Amino acid sequence: MAKAKRDNGEFRVRKRGKKYQAEASLGYHPITGNRITKSFTRVTKKEATDAARAYQAEWDRGIDITGGQELLSVYLEKWYEGYLSKRHLRDSSERRYQEFINRINKTLGNVPVSMVTPLHLDLLVRENRNLASLHKVYAFLGRAFEDAIRYDLITQSPFLKHDAPRKPERKEIEFLDEKEIGQLIAGVQGQWIGEMIIFALNSGCRAGELIGAQWDDLEYKDDGSGAITIRRSVRTNTSGEYVVSGPKTAKGYRTIELSAPIMRVLDRKREINNARKIIAPYWNEIGNGLIFANRVGGHHSGSNLLKELKRIAKDSGIKKNINLKTLRHSSATLAIKNGMDLHTLKNRMGHTDIGITSNIYGHLFSGQQESAATMLDKYLVD
Repeated sequence: MAKAKRDNGEFRVRKRGKKYQAEASLGYHPITGNRITKSFTRVTKKEATDAARAYQAEWDRGIDITGGQELLSVYLEKWYEGYLSKRHLRDSSERRYQEFINRINKTLGNVPVSMVTPLHLDLLVRENRNLASLHKVYAFLGRAFEDAIRYDLITQSPFLKHDAPRKPERKEIEFLDEKEIGQLIAGVQGQWIGEMIIFALNSGCRAGELIGAQWDDLEYKDDGSGAITIRRSVRTNTSGEYVVSGPKTAKGYRTIELSAPIMRVLDRKREINNARKIIAPYWNEIGNGLIFANRVGGHHSGSNLLKELKRIAKDSGIKKNINLKTLRHSSATLAIKNGMDLHTLKNRMGHTDIGITSNIYGHLFSGQQESAATMLDKYLVD
């Protein structure tokens, strides 16, 4: 076979049997980094190079390009590789996004990117009836098309002329009232996770932040009060291994003020841990730094915590079907009742922006009472 050579420095041209093939080099794919080429086979060399030249002109204008001719399923696979490389996603997020891609491909995977129309988006909406998940899938695909325009793969997104599905109504948050909080605090006395539950109700920390909290994160003040700086979160991956990382969001790095009674609860937990590591036959040294180590000095399992919390709540006479997030919502609700303003609550909860705080808790704001730092003190007995 004849070696390909450039025709006037523009295109690679080679003899293909009795015909000629001109290959246009279109740069590199912005996501994968692979070289992009397009070949045209014609009877004569001139016809092949003319076809390549015409295509090159369209490419330069961003009208009809290789990426746009790819099936949506192929593009999404390449796009998602780039999307992941720019983000440090949790395993659960990666699994959720892959499920989004599977659902999109089931409906639209065989449609070329440049040929997806608002009618196709209508089909996607009809095929996904659950509003909560549909809205997330729709937004995810919208980001993929925004990048397709930014990378000059297409000239216009079908989302521009499509009416987005309505957002699902936000469910009312589940929280414990003051009576139920009193029941729960009474019920956790003497339980291994008792201090952890009390601290969760006071601080509003996420479950992973509680599991990862360390003694070095605590600050003691002269008046007996203190503060904790949230620096890490712990979760398990798909293999069941513990993964220690930063908080869920950048705003998750925060300092939470703690009252003197809560600091005494933590001091009691330190004593319990120190006693436990003497008698535990297989105490894990990592437990020396953890505030809320499990019974053998390791990280708590979120599922085991939930199981224990539900047992204690049931034994305490609480009828609600609570989980670890219920404690976080209960903490925020008490803070609001005790006069905490929206901005302070946002910082305390570690929300990315105040809109999230307002959407979740805005309807609960009323009155001005005591500082949230002392909101649980009446339940605590030294």
